[in-house]
Amino acid sequence: MEEIKGKLLSAFKDDVVELVSPSPRRIFIRINPKRFRDIFVFAVKDLGHDHLCTISGADLGSELEVLYHLANAGNVLSIAVRLPKQGPEIETIGDIIGGAYLYESELKEMFGIRIKNADHPKHLILTDNWPDGQFPLRKDWKKEMLPESFTAGLRRKWSE
Repeated sequence: MEEIKGKLLSAFKDDVVELVSPSPRRIFIRINPKRFRDIFVFAVKDLGHDHLCTISGADLGSELEVLYHLANAGNVLSIAVRLPKQGPEIETIGDIIGGAYLYESELKEMFGIRIKNADHPKHLILTDNWPDGQFPLRKDWKKEMLPESFTAGLRRKWSE
């Protein structure tokens, strides 16, 4: 793992915000979002971390964080990018790893993150008539924000 950390630092020293190994087979790297695509391609092609386990998102309050979890022979590399809550966007990786489109759709629909250079359908996870600007995994979102016309058509009642 030290070799992988060394390669990441050597290639992207100025773009690494944080680089730690929380356990023997894991590396966590937080990076400058402007270099995300370059670092992701490097991780896949040069470091061999070509299995995308998942992409997860988190609302940190003032920012959104996106984590890309990549694996290679039991080693996991997590690449984290922090984005502003207002107008968050990130480059697609779907052209590198096709299975990423599902996870990217989740980021778009649930957090409101624009995925640049991706052709995602309007909704894949939420209903087709889901109101624009409603992102259910953001901390400030409440079900009460949905218009009454939308909630009246639900087949099941929201639990309180």
